[in-house]
Amino acid sequence: MKILRMTCLLLALLAVPAFSQTKPTEANASSAPAKAIQSRDYFSLRNQAMELKPAEVPQLLTRAQAGDMHAQIVLGMAYQLGSGVPRDAAEALKWYHTASDQGSSIAANQIGVYYDPFEGFAGRKGQDANEALKWYRTAADRNDAVGQYDEGALLAELHREPEAKDWYVGAIEKGYWEATTDLVALYDSGKIIPDKSKDENRKEGVALFQRLANDGNGAAEYALARIYGEGWLGVHRDRQTAFSWYQKAAAQGIPKAEYMVGFYHFEGHGGLPKNEAEGAKWFLNAANDQDADAQLAVAFLYEKGIQVPKDEITALMWYMLAFEGGAQGTQIPRNARETFDWIRLRHHFSDAETQEAQKRLHQWKVERGLEK
Repeated sequence: MKILRMTCLLLALLAVPAFSQTKPTEANASSAPAKAIQSRDYFSLRNQAMELKPAEVPQLLTRAQAGDMHAQIVLGMAYQLGSGVPRDAAEALKWYHTASDQGSSIAANQIGVYYDPFEGFAGRKGQDANEALKWYRTAADRNDAVGQYDEGALLAELHREPEAKDWYVGAIEKGYWEATTDLVALYDSGKIIPDKSKDENRKEGVALFQRLANDGNGAAEYALARIYGEGWLGVHRDRQTAFSWYQKAAAQGIPKAEYMVGFYHFEGHGGLPKNEAEGAKWFLNAANDQDADAQLAVAFLYEKGIQVPKDEITALMWYMLAFEGGAQGTQIPRNARETFDWIRLRHHFSDAETQEAQKRLHQWKVERGLEK
């Protein structure tokens, strides 16, 4: 699932530490290699665009016109989403080109989305797959894991699976764990190695993730956890082995792995003794690392007073975060119970209590550099 597809489906995404792409300087050129750009960097900028108010646009425009790359990207996203300004594909594209000319990988990648025939951009569909591939490669060349992934995703849509595999692997090597499910699906289709059987493709997929995991790649560790936990790629389901891989991936800070470690402990899953206290601890770790499902779990804990003091206002704060992140059960409930719990919790607060929850949410974001 590509970045804009995600942003179109969710009302708001996780707020993450503010990220500003700027031109490299001599001071940082000699430092350690920069970490690859990840989806959280896009989400941070998108969150700023979503919060843009019409009264703030003139100042943002002034900064963008003065050459502020960060402002240019946020302005492009605002026009792309129609947030604070009318939705306008041409204006969004103009500002993305301006930022890309200064070296922004995120802007280059969004230009790729503009041309991508399998994506939507400000209410329109792209018309030029080759141009999209060119811009995705430009982003990838600028050490952008999302661009690397998007190149693979478009190649897969074009039924160029062997090429797509190489780009997915590159994204995974840069820490983009979200690409693992797509790569598993390609191996499962049997189309990555056309002259071999589906079973041989699956075995090669498991071997690839195993090699990467043995080299300490957290994304591959997470992939192996999913493979063993779900019985994917012809592997015999083994939840104890899955849990071991989840633990390794969680130790490397993969938020979804942290959440799954919490789930295994909390539910006594995979043969583990049920340990709600340990599960709650891992849920909180993952929630603070911006995993929306974990934020929903923590909200439930505070609502019910399970392993934490019962505090419905704090619960509402976590529900708000989970809602921003698109957790199931807050936007598209999976069942009637989730719908009932969400509506009941969301609507029985006074205005003063809701404002207090919003205040706590703001403070939580300020402490993590998400808001000022």
